[in-house]
Amino acid sequence: MKMQTVLIIEDDDAVRQILARRLAAPGRETMQASDGVRGLAEARLCHPDVIVLDVGLPGIDGHSICKVLRADPDLLHIPILMLTGLGPDVEKTAIEEGVDAFLTKPFNFSRLAARVEMLLQRRSAESAS
Repeated sequence: MKMQTVLIIEDDDAVRQILARRLAAPGRETMQASDGVRGLAEARLCHPDVIVLDVGLPGIDGHSICKVLRADPDLLHIPILMLTGLGPDVEKTAIEEGVDAFLTKPFNFSRLAARVEMLLQRRSAESAS
């Protein structure tokens, strides 16, 4: 079985570290980026199975990263779970940009983990067909 990869692009060090630790599991690795430029570079390099993407990032914001990913034929298939502290008004824009799941900060970790699992399962099923 192929190792699953979750890329976490989040500028808050504490949140990023907690997510990386809590989303790690047997057969899964987590990768981290603390700004939009590094996150986009990492996505292009490793082609993760899921991206957990914060909206408010230094360098390139989450909305811009999402647009770049959805415009790239090699990366458009990667599911994106977007996080924001900006409130639910951002959700409509995120969905229009092609985000697969959306959570507002502060979020419930169990809910986030369940959505990541759902996206990983969907990605595995699509890869198998």
